Amino acid sequence: MRKIITRWGFFRSKQSGWMSWLQVSSLLLLLCSAGGVKANVSGEVYREWSFNGTTSNVYGTRDLNELGVEGISVRVTGDNGVTETVTSSTTGAWSSTVGSLGNHVRVEFLNIPSYLFPSMTDSGTNTLVQFVTDGDTSVNLGLYNPADYFDTSTPNLVTSVYVNGDPLATTGNGDPLAKDFSSLRMFPDNSENWIWDAPAYTNLANLGDIGSTWGLAYQRETGTLFAAAFVKRHVGLGSIDGSNTTTGGIYAIDVATQTVTPWLDINTLSGVNAGQDPRTEEGSTLPPERTSPNHDVLAFDAVGKRGIGDIDMSEDGKMLYVMELAGRQLLMIDVASKTLSAAIAVPNPDAARCNADDVRPFAIGVNDAEVYIGVVCSAETSHDTDDLHAYVMQLNGSTFTTVLDYSLVFPRGKRQGVDNVAPADWRPWARDWNDVLDKDTWYASALSPIFSDIEFDIDGSLIMGFMDRSAHQLGFKNYSTDTVSTSTSTEGLSQGDIYRACPNGTGSWLLESNGSCGGVITTGVDNAEGPGGGEFYVGDFGRSQNEHQNSHLGGLAFLPGSGRVVLSQMDPADGSMAVAGIKWLSNSSGKGEQAFILTRESGKAGGEGTFGKAGGLGEVEILGSAAPVEVGDRIWFDANSNGLQDANEVGIDGVNVTLTCGQDTASVTTSRGGLYAFSNASGGNASFMDWGESCVLRVDSSQDALSAYLLSNSNANGETGNSAATDLLDSDAIDNAGTAEINFTVGASGENNHTLDFGFVERPQADLQLSKTVNPTIIQRGETAIFNLTVSNAGAATATGVVVKDVLPAALLYVSDDGAGAYVNASGHWTIGNIPAGESRSLNITVRSPDVPF
Repeated sequence: MRKIITRWGFFRSKQSGWMSWLQVSSLLLLLCSAGGVKANVSGEVYREWSFNGTTSNVYGTRDLNELGVEGISVRVTGDNGVTETVTSSTTGAWSSTVGSLGNHVRVEFLNIPSYLFPSMTDSGTNTLVQFVTDGDTSVNLGLYNPADYFDTSTPNLVTSVYVNGDPLATTGNGDPLAKDFSSLRMFPDNSENWIWDAPAYTNLANLGDIGSTWGLAYQRETGTLFAAAFVKRHVGLGSIDGSNTTTGGIYAIDVATQTVTPWLDINTLSGVNAGQDPRTEEGSTLPPERTSPNHDVLAFDAVGKRGIGDIDMSEDGKMLYVMELAGRQLLMIDVASKTLSAAIAVPNPDAARCNADDVRPFAIGVNDAEVYIGVVCSAETSHDTDDLHAYVMQLNGSTFTTVLDYSLVFPRGKRQGVDNVAPADWRPWARDWNDVLDKDTWYASALSPIFSDIEFDIDGSLIMGFMDRSAHQLGFKNYSTDTVSTSTSTEGLSQGDIYRACPNGTGSWLLESNGSCGGVITTGVDNAEGPGGGEFYVGDFGRSQNEHQNSHLGGLAFLPGSGRVVLSQMDPADGSMAVAGIKWLSNSSGKGEQAFILTRESGKAGGEGTFGKAGGLGEVEILGSAAPVEVGDRIWFDANSNGLQDANEVGIDGVNVTLTCGQDTASVTTSRGGLYAFSNASGGNASFMDWGESCVLRVDSSQDALSAYLLSNSNANGETGNSAATDLLDSDAIDNAGTAEINFTVGASGENNHTLDFGFVERPQADLQLSKTVNPTIIQRGETAIFNLTVSNAGAATATGVVVKDVLPAALLYVSDDGAGAYVNASGHWTIGNIPAGESRSLNITVRSPDVPF
């Protein structure tokens, strides 16, 4: 015990007169505080991406293309109990002055959007609660959306490929059958060729397996690709029941095994009718052979009006969004049960301009847990070009809100080379064959816009794909809708386009204008090929800039952080002719960077029945791996026994933690201030841990590192669900026969949980005190005296196995004791056993002085 001695006294100051010692002490304290003891605690909150171009970023470190996250609450608590809450700025920066130099500070990151999680680092420095020293200016938090995770800069891409004919016909005239055509092709993102050279790809499905499809969606957790039926002239639909074609077919493909399963016919869902197969309606069939021309009359008008448009997967992989075209409704289908969760009607976004029959939705985009759709006013009824508009609408509960609206009336260059006078401007949707005939070129095109796809860049910019509807109404050297004519001279020409809209700083977007968007200007300024007189994506031409100035086929894909967008393209490479493939455009320059030809010209070996320049490919889907999950956090000394992690409470290193999921177990040892983590990443320490699995964390309280501790009280803040977002500060463990346990459910892919904490308090100690008296203190020869021994336990715990050794002086003779056998005179041992806290035990020993001297 340290004594503090105080005294009262006075002295005289020239400036202030008489002052007490107490006043002097207060003045000195004030001067020390004013002398700059307080320091800043600061850091950054930022959005993490897997890549910067082709270079891998490092999770837990802010890389060059990673932008700040605004609006995150940061609660800073000093070990003096003072708390301050600040908010991250537009750059993600935050700072606080709550602490004192040298003191410990607790930092909590709060109000995290539900779609963002701390990235996996296994370093303990990227968690929602961090313990630092005052003056630390690098208290950072990297957040990521698991849907944006990729483990390679060259993931696989998939696209639908079309061929003429009936996918269900099994016999023909000996020419190649349509059913055997590779209609769903997968290839890596770094695929490249500039001429036809039998491109390398993996065939996921033949036309006979799935029929004509456009929309694609990928469920990362199971490796399942979904492909949806698409009404396209000259290409037959597939079957779900094995015999009847359907406009509502969705097919599930196991990418690893290339196994196709007819998954669901949406027409069997209550209130859903994607329309009748036009061939069934007119009583016709398509030819079995890829090479046989056909009229396919009713399919002409059904394009974009029947069947399914785009499909997309929710970011957690649980909900499939499906655009049902005939009913103009967005379907939300629970993937696990194949049941309809909701069917939301797409409203007329501009009733004053657009006839209700001309509202044509198609595209779906999912970004940061929000769902967007793309809609056009087709102007088919009025046939007034001024009515052509595009709309991006956001789903809010069960309704849609328009977040971007722009006219499609602007120059788009020329249809066939710069020397051709025919403009490529958008036109109203074709009503019949005459609307697609082009008198100025041998190519046919109605130049009718379908808003086909939506992607989001890492800065929040919208990337919007438009396909030319007539590309799917026409064929390549196929018959017209005139059932009398057998001419095959007409060649359809796809004239789709790609646009960009950048955030305007107020929660909405501004469409690119004259080659500029969001302060980025490309070489498309004043090229007369886009909104405002120029275009942002200058590389979307086919064959060459002097040939097809807009030849996008409508499908988009995007690898976050790559800096470029992937699009399906007619004649993607310089010099290519009547082929379809993939092109990569830069999101900063708008220029083409890479091309990959997937189909051969129709009529040549391997290209029989393909569509040449007329919409030969569909959607493009990027296949990412499911993000790994990391769980863990901190074992700490709860010094004040309140069950909460206070700023000055330290972690306990060297503690063994065991994770058990089913029959599988893994163990780690705490370090770096009591931190631990388990990861199911490939090569991780708990690769067996599965998404959604029930698991338990165990800490044996008897291990050496915890010998001085007992488990603290559980769930002191009232949180019992071990939420990764809100259960931040308390101890989550309960005692099970000497083992501390936390039961929890593993989150979905990428939903890291760094909030599973074990608190331990100091183990109570016994405090033994021994007093000894003798009565009387002086005796004569032959007289007796009594020695009294009293052992008291002033501590908070029971003293166990207590033994006192007290050997009598050699000059005295032992007579007796009242210890009932607990005292052994020969050795002087008094065996007491246990003494509970606050109790004492006494022993009286009677001795006698000898009658005669020794």
